[in-house]
Amino acid sequence: MFDSLVQAYSTDVADRMLDSLRPSVYDFFAPQDISVPGSSGYHPNENPTPTGMEPFEVYSDDLVTVTATLVEHPPVAPAFAFRFDTAGGSVTISGDTAPCGNLVRLARDTDLLLHEAIDFDSIQQAYVGEDPVTAAATMDHHRKSHTSPVQAGEIATLAGARRLALHHLVPGNAAPEAWQSARESYSGPFYVPEDLDVISFANSNLRSSLVAERA
Repeated sequence: MFDSLVQAYSTDVADRMLDSLRPSVYDFFAPQDISVPGSSGYHPNENPTPTGMEPFEVYSDDLVTVTATLVEHPPVAPAFAFRFDTAGGSVTISGDTAPCGNLVRLARDTDLLLHEAIDFDSIQQAYVGEDPVTAAATMDHHRKSHTSPVQAGEIATLAGARRLALHHLVPGNAAPEAWQSARESYSGPFYVPEDLDVISFANSNLRSSLVAERA
């Protein structure tokens, strides 16, 4: 996909390289496909989200280790969630998914879980006046492929996530209180961030030990 996008914009890319002496995008990016472990039992049609799948490493350097798992977002396969572990803490990103045990396993004891959320009531209202068959099929897709705020809170609680932030909010114009229902199922620090907000993912246990050492 990356190569195809570069080709689609090749005239613009070449113009900037040749006329403005800009570097090639390949000087900054080295894209590669993620290989799903064969032992997972993954099959795009027959088993797109293997139950009980163990997270697998997709990248590692001296600063971060990135692991992934397959989550549930039919009809898309593969659909990934990612976890980033650093010396200072960890972040897990759900990607688009319905409630999924694989994500719980990936997010175990993470310092910050970023989870998608959809307000099904608001979405349903948006389809009033649409063709009933189309509206029903679309709502069925949303319920099979996405997560309500309450369900996101349940995932965070099951995983033991130390913080929860909802993102990829659908619809974007839903009333702010629509997202607060996550507090019904999650008692930890909870955020519905605005664009450009900064949320700490510092490991609280690590921070406490550093303060103790300094004292």
